[in-house]
Order: sequence, then C-alpha cells, then structure tokens
Amino acid sequence: MRILTAGFETRNGNEVLQGGENYTPNTVLGGWCAGGDNPIAVGLPNLTEFYISFAYRVVATGVYERFKILDSAGNVVVYFTWGDGTKLKAYRNEGSPNAQLGESTGLMREGWSIVEIHFKYASSGGVIEVRRDGVSILNVTDNTKPASSEPSLTKVEWRTTQGQTFQLDDISLNDITGSEDNSWCGYNHVIGLIPNINGDSSGFVGSDGNSTNNYQLVDDVPASTGDYVESDVLDTKDFYNVSTLSLSANDVIQRVWVGARARVTNTDGGNGLKLGVKSSGAEIFDASAQLLGIDWAYYRTADIKADGAGAWNESKINALQIGMKVS
Repeated sequence: MRILTAGFETRNGNEVLQGGENYTPNTVLGGWCAGGDNPIAVGLPNLTEFYISFAYRVVATGVYERFKILDSAGNVVVYFTWGDGTKLKAYRNEGSPNAQLGESTGLMREGWSIVEIHFKYASSGGVIEVRRDGVSILNVTDNTKPASSEPSLTKVEWRTTQGQTFQLDDISLNDITGSEDNSWCGYNHVIGLIPNINGDSSGFVGSDGNSTNNYQLVDDVPASTGDYVESDVLDTKDFYNVSTLSLSANDVIQRVWVGARARVTNTDGGNGLKLGVKSSGAEIFDASAQLLGIDWAYYRTADIKADGAGAWNESKINALQIGMKVS
C-alpha cells in the first residue's frame, strides 16, 4: 500500500513529519525540492518492512550519514553513508565500531540520483536492497535489528553533518500490504497544479466578503492565511479549475490527490471537510477529514487512481476541477 507520496510542491513542510526548508526550483527534475542542513523525516506507521524511493542531490561532497531508519523509541537501527565518488555503505547501529552490513558495487556521485531502498527489519533474515538510478548496487541479507531496538519502525530521516547541505525531492513510500503498491516504488515525479479559475461551484464565501473570484483566495504557494474561503453550511461546495499539465510522450499519470490547509472556527455546520475532484462529470470526494482546531493544518485526500471513466491522462487532468465540501 502506498503510505506517502511527497514532492515539496506545497513548499511549507506539511507533506513530511519533520523539516522541509529552503525550497528551491529543481532545475534538473522540475518543480521544487527541499534542502538545507537540518534533518527531513517521514513517519513510518509501525512497519517492519518497506520500500522507499527518493531523489537526492549530494551538495556537501564528503562522506556523511545521509539516510537513517529509526525505531519507535527514536533509536537509529540502520544508517547509510555516502558522498561524491564514494561507495554507499550500510551499517547496523550496534557495536563499536558499528557493524558494516555491506557496501555498494558502484560509486555515488555529486548531483541528482534516484535512490530506492528495500528494508526488512529482522534479527535473522533482514534485508537491505539499494538501487541507484534503476540499477541494483547493494543486496544484503543479514541482521538488521540491533539487540536493544524496539519491535517496529516509525521514522526515516535524511540528513548530513550540520553546516553541510543536501537536497531532497520526490519521495514515495510503500509497505508490503495490499494488491498494489506493495513492492518497489520506482521513480515518481510529483507535479503540483494550483487553482487558476473558478469551477462549477462557488458556495464558500471569501475573506473579501463575496464568492466572485474564490480561486484567487486559495492559489497561494506556499499557502497564505491572509486570504481564504469559508463556510459553516453543510454540503456547501467550491470547485476550481487548475493550471495546465504538459507531459512528455512516455509519462504516465499514476495517481492524483488534493491537498489544502484548513481550520475550524465553529461547529455550527459540523467540523469536517471533504476534499476531492470533479472529472468526466462525476464528483469524487474523499472521506470527511475532521478538522483539528483553530490552528491551520494540512489535509489531503487518499490517492485517486482513476475517475469514473478510467485511467488518468493529460486531457482529463486539464479538464479536472479540484474542490471541497463542508461535512
């Protein structure tokens, strides 16, 4: 099952558990990426096996701990080091020095690489597999669970030495459950589309006191709380058309989701919000998200892999409306 897809297109850190800063255009892969010298972390829902894919750019060229896997007590169980022109090495965080579990057959490099990792957490039969740009570079079966560690994993973390920088983009995370998205993620590039004109419904009232150009109040990237739309009437809807998508010949749209920052200021009409899309004449809303309180928070739908008329394509996306409903 897909646990997370994140591309930092919101440019506000809401997509990840921790960090996400210094957003800059990704001039190689497109869109935006995050970076800096502070850790960026993603939560794991008490997993013991997962697959993760991410785009990583070596900026600080020395050999540093760049990717860590942590248990539910916050202990690092396994970590990976690499630098420009060096081998990637995997270590179990146990012993002195820590036990090296393996090293890559090829060298890492400065610039962007697509790194994919399969990790199985076990004291016997643990697995570490690593691919760089689609090529297998490390395959180890060993003890991946330090004796003092907890039963499950709750976080992965990208970092480097303080004062040295890195860049990160296009994270995909799968567990091993379900009939799909239960193995290698492959490389998934996230493209962000923003509202650019009102859609078929404009029931919310804007912070400007009307419902005339609601899309202009929800199109800020990163999100601004200086303007917004609001409603306390159950089933009130807003829909927006979005910016144009232009794909290359071999691109395939795997999933669509809608995200928004929202809060509740009263409960007269309920305190839920449904996010969704309108495509091929059908409205597809996610389950109601219960808003957490008066502080702004980020909410997103589950992946929408198709509309009622079948798989996504460029023409469908360019006719798509995104929206929300009070629930």
